Amino acid sequence: MKIYKIKLKLKSSYITPWQSDTIFGSLCWAMVEKHGKNLLREFLDEYKNGKYPLVVSDGFPGDLLPKPMAGNVFDNDKNLIKNEALKISQKAKLAKKTNHISLEEFNLIINNQQVEITPKEKIFYETGVMHNQISRITGTTMEGDLFEQKEIFTNSHLSIYFSVEPEWQETVLKLFLILAVKGFGKRTSIGKGHFSIEEISEFTGFSLPEKNKANAFVTLSNYIPKQTDPTLGLYKVFVKYGKLGHSYAHAQNPFKKPLLMIKPGAVFWCDNPRFTYGRLVENVSLQFSHVIQCGCTLAIPAYIEKPTLLDEQII
Repeated sequence: MKIYKIKLKLKSSYITPWQSDTIFGSLCWAMVEKHGKNLLREFLDEYKNGKYPLVVSDGFPGDLLPKPMAGNVFDNDKNLIKNEALKISQKAKLAKKTNHISLEEFNLIINNQQVEITPKEKIFYETGVMHNQISRITGTTMEGDLFEQKEIFTNSHLSIYFSVEPEWQETVLKLFLILAVKGFGKRTSIGKGHFSIEEISEFTGFSLPEKNKANAFVTLSNYIPKQTDPTLGLYKVFVKYGKLGHSYAHAQNPFKKPLLMIKPGAVFWCDNPRFTYGRLVENVSLQFSHVIQCGCTLAIPAYIEKPTLLDEQII
């Protein structure tokens, strides 16, 4: 399967995090506006039939990638002298604090090699921006209408990786172009979340292990496994409080049901790892039964030794 990389140049600050399920939903709305609901139904039906016409990653800062949650184990030999043990401990603490790593570091880890992870320059900054709420009746502000909005600023680009079936490739590329014009996430009407596309190209930078050697995969997206997906892994979870988008955002109840999702960087062990896992979750809206949430993940096959503490059980 081919993997593509799209580099986005952000023209403004943004409010909504660039998470895979939100990116997927934005592209689906763009498809409805450009081609109508029938094409979207056809597109989503393929997932129900076990296919993955499109799987996108989170948006990552610069050319960095999420740090895998397994591999790169530091030597814990009890016979080490104190100074050596202290140095290893300091390196391990530094690596633990790092959430994103370079492509070179990522490739070493997915090939079961050890690497000293170096600190990365912070290129995304979150800050609170004060706003006034204007009354539509008086056209002025009133007491208590001042509020703070968290926004993220950067001078770097943002990278998204995705796989797409050949018959959907042209459509998907046009959807990204539409999204660039419309903007991404909250407050696009006042200029937030706007970007331009610097480059879209096939990405061959992952140094994948030999097929008969790969024993795991690393996720690059928010992930909700389906029943047949591997269960033995190391991962972190969070609760996603989703909200309906576009015209549905003004519905009587615009909020989705909370979903438990697995963060990018999770490692699962299995035989013959694939590039795509996960599922679409149905019935996530109390008001609109047809609304779905994307829990599909782009996965990178890897060879990572399984920790000895893990056994063949769900952890």
